[in-house]
Amino acid sequence: MNFLKICINELINAGEKPFQRQNKLYFTLNQLKILPIIIKKIQTFSDLKINPYYLFDNNIVEPYEYALSICVVKEITSKINYFLSETGKKDILEINKNILILLDNTYYEVLENDIDSFIVYLKKYLNFISNKENIIIDSFRKNMKLHNIKFDGIFYELT
Repeated sequence: MNFLKICINELINAGEKPFQRQNKLYFTLNQLKILPIIIKKIQTFSDLKINPYYLFDNNIVEPYEYALSICVVKEITSKINYFLSETGKKDILEINKNILILLDNTYYEVLENDIDSFIVYLKKYLNFISNKENIIIDSFRKNMKLHNIKFDGIFYELT
């Protein structure tokens, strides 16, 4: 069984069932907080993406800029080069500080045998997104002029 399937099965078996929509499973942030423990237990890892979605009533919006990407690599490249390539800028000083913070907290490269760094980066992201969740929700509610919502929240898909 591959890494992603093991993680998803472990999350499902941990208790609270994920939200299911159109054959996709979405987890809450609280559910994801045990993911580092699961990875430590299974002692395996590979590339991981966690995509957040704002679900409200029967709608779904993806705040893609908050998606996590942990890439397992043979050699770590410069994060500055990543920032420049993602923004299309030629100099790090041209990049808005908030964009740098966002990119720094959502993209990581980890060496193939470095499970400890993988777990540290996952925890860093979970802490970062935990501090941003309410801001993201409030922003969507305000920008989309949402009122009288019966159901909403941020849910996460592992890919």
